[in-house]
Amino acid sequence: MMRVSKSVAENNGLACESTWIPVEQGKKYRFTPSTTPPAPPPASSSRGLPRSPTSSATPRTPNPPAASSTAPNPPRKKNAGWDLIEMDFTPPPSKTTDPKIQWLRVDLYIYLAPGDVFFDDITVKKIDE
Repeated sequence: MMRVSKSVAENNGLACESTWIPVEQGKKYRFTPSTTPPAPPPASSSRGLPRSPTSSATPRTPNPPAASSTAPNPPRKKNAGWDLIEMDFTPPPSKTTDPKIQWLRVDLYIYLAPGDVFFDDITVKKIDE
């Protein structure tokens, strides 16, 4: 659950990031959360990192080469008050000269409308073999 006040919703919004997830560059993944959102719907994005988050170049290292994929209006399926969001993506490097993306983080973000948003059954799975 994420609770956002009116002043936070109308300014920067509220975000929650997942732990680091290992991925293979060039493979397609599906990110699927179920939500009970206020309007507008929550945005979701993925961020990639080219090295292990436990290596000497950690996610907190300034300006690591990274990739980003955002789905502000992903397809939605309604089910008993819950919306199922599906976002397919392939983690690319920011530039062709950057190292391969090997780790991914999911970022859940709510903004503009105050209230409570519930998330459930969040999955990231490889769909491209």
